[in-house]
This record gives sequence, structure tokens and C-alpha cells, in this order.
Amino acid sequence: MQVHRQHGAALGGTVVTTRQSLHVWGNKARELLRGAGTLKVRLDALTYSAEQTRALGVEVGDFVSFTSAARLTPSGHIKGRHLDNKAAVAVFLGVTRELLRRPPAVRVSFVITVHEEVGHGAASDIPATTSELIAVDMAAVGGDQTSSEHHVTLCVKDSSGPYDHALGNRLRAAASRAGLELKIDIYPSSSDASAA
Repeated sequence: MQVHRQHGAALGGTVVTTRQSLHVWGNKARELLRGAGTLKVRLDALTYSAEQTRALGVEVGDFVSFTSAARLTPSGHIKGRHLDNKAAVAVFLGVTRELLRRPPAVRVSFVITVHEEVGHGAASDIPATTSELIAVDMAAVGGDQTSSEHHVTLCVKDSSGPYDHALGNRLRAAASRAGLELKIDIYPSSSDASAA
């Protein structure tokens, strides 16, 4: 979507609900009625206050129009429908390239599924020889979560219980070595990896 400012070019953004993730809000997200009080515009800009937003020329009453194509925004954000699954496949392709350069000592399988979108989570199609599983998805942001749209997030627990502590610690160490500012989070509801 685009916000048509009174002065200057249109500024991109995304319409989101105030409770956009089932993983964080549970049934409150499912039952949320869409309306003026529950829909917000998230701008393609890093602002943290009304003053910073107004400094961009965005004002109450600016018209909004909708676009649907995936795109890279001038501020460095990637936007598009069903982006979580598309981004995961891109991550898998990048990791595959690295694994071909330096083959691992253990077997690595990538399972690309849409089962979590229909309620099965990550429980199907996992090879029987699997000893560890890493689910790649978008972070659930909202409420008291520490997740951020601007960082990598590691979910270490959800309502089904804690995840593999040793694997989580190895992922934390890998993020530190790579210089990534990792956000650690716990989802009060389920996650797509719960079923696995």
C-alpha cells in the first residue's frame, strides 16, 4: 500500500492488524474484527514516534492506496504476500549453496511445506532419521514479545513447552559469531514448530 503525502512522493507501507499473529494472541487474533480501531498502517520507514512520522510528511487524512506485488522498498524492507514461506525458500537456497562449497559432516534435509497454513504445523514429511529440526518462518511480533521486524528472532519456547536447549544455545553462538543481533522470544500460544 502507499500513503499519498501532501508534499513529495507516495510513501510505502503495509496494513496490519493490532493482533496479527495467532502465535502471540491465540484466539484473540482469530476472532478480531477488522475495522478502523484494529487496523494500522506500518510505514516503510524507521520511525518510533508521531513526531518522526510527521517529519516524513505523513499527516492525518492522507489517502492510502493498495498494491500487491512483492518488492524491495527504499528503506531495505522486502514486502509481499505469503512472504514467510518465500523467504524461507530463499534462505534454504543460500544455505544449499554454502553446503555445496563445504559439505557438512551430517545429512541435512530441507522440507518445504505449506502444512502449517492448514493446521498441521511442521509435523509432516520429516525424514525418520531426523535428530534436530530448525523451523524457518517469520517472527511473531506483538504484545510483550521481544521479536522485531528488523532482527533475526529465535523462538526458544511456546505453549507446548521449551525447545531443544542445546540446539538453541548453538544457534545463539552462531548468531554471535556472525555478528547478528539475535532476539530471543517465547510465544505464549503455539508456533509452527510445535507439532514437530
